[in-house]
Amino acid sequence: MRLQAAMEYLSTYGWAILMLAVVLGVLYFLGIFNGLTQAPRLQPGACYVDRPNGPNTNQFIALEGTCTGEQPKFVTKFNGQNSYVIANNVQTGSQFTISLWVYATSYPSSYTRILSLDKYSSPNQGWIFLGSSSGNTVYMSMFTSSGSEFDSGFANVNLNVWENYIITYNGLTPIIYTDGVASAPDTSGSYAPATGLPLIIGGGDSNNPDSFFSGMISNVQIYNISLSASDAESLYAEGIGGVPQDLQNLVAWFPLNGNSNDYGGNQYSGSPVNVIYTDTWYNTFSAPSTTAASTIQPAATNLPSQLQEQEHSQQTFLNHLDAPQVTISRDSSLLLPQQQVQATPSIHGRARSHARTVLLHAV
Repeated sequence: MRLQAAMEYLSTYGWAILMLAVVLGVLYFLGIFNGLTQAPRLQPGACYVDRPNGPNTNQFIALEGTCTGEQPKFVTKFNGQNSYVIANNVQTGSQFTISLWVYATSYPSSYTRILSLDKYSSPNQGWIFLGSSSGNTVYMSMFTSSGSEFDSGFANVNLNVWENYIITYNGLTPIIYTDGVASAPDTSGSYAPATGLPLIIGGGDSNNPDSFFSGMISNVQIYNISLSASDAESLYAEGIGGVPQDLQNLVAWFPLNGNSNDYGGNQYSGSPVNVIYTDTWYNTFSAPSTTAASTIQPAATNLPSQLQEQEHSQQTFLNHLDAPQVTISRDSSLLLPQQQVQATPSIHGRARSHARTVLLHAV
């Protein structure tokens, strides 16, 4: 009798139990039960550097707005084929530091440029942060005044996880820090600061399809000073939403949170080409603990590739500056068609193995 009663119960209510299990599974997959997905997100432009005396001045410089290290609402996604951000007239000095957060969805090849400020003509000028021929490492390539090349040591690349890369150059040797840990240096040289070259994020040489980066990039900071090892560790500990540390020596700050603006106050705002600003990047986000003295949680995550494709876009336009349109990936409830705009700012690339404000409203 009990078995018969149980079978009758299942036949009556089994479909409801099954539907409940399916719904719970979908909600779990979307990260609804992950508390970090419900945490406050920093809106585009909420924190910025104020230079009351104008660009390239340091008197009374200060951070303004909500600068508490919250994780950004958006990060910038690059398709590995034809997407990049280009900003003109950015210049690094004879010493510098670059910090950026990178999420690679495929290993960079020896042509893949993650970040570059260079010219490939005699003599070669500038620097490139790019992939190596090994396929799972990156390094910094730099040029002297005569065009001779010298490089940093290699840093590992892990797929589908956020990693912080900090490149420092003290006038002699370039060093890469991955999540606060330094790689062994390689060669030394005297870098010749280049002028008038474009800073390119995520892009490369249009003649080499492999030169475009596939993945996501966030929070690019550039300084005209070589930060110490402890400074690099502290910068990493601030996490993916961390604010600049040394405002006096800050050259440019591209949070890449919903637009390609320079929020460092020097007006180096970039033009986005075929990028997507996605807000589904943190669905399975987790922040590891750290011993560094910081109230801002560092970022590291494993994001399933399927989640990257759950994006519905909303096109926004520039109000007061002339910049290309881009794709804004919003919450799935909007169900808007995805649009991308082809733009063709010129890029100077190399065929070798070393190879403005978008106005957003909160949803």
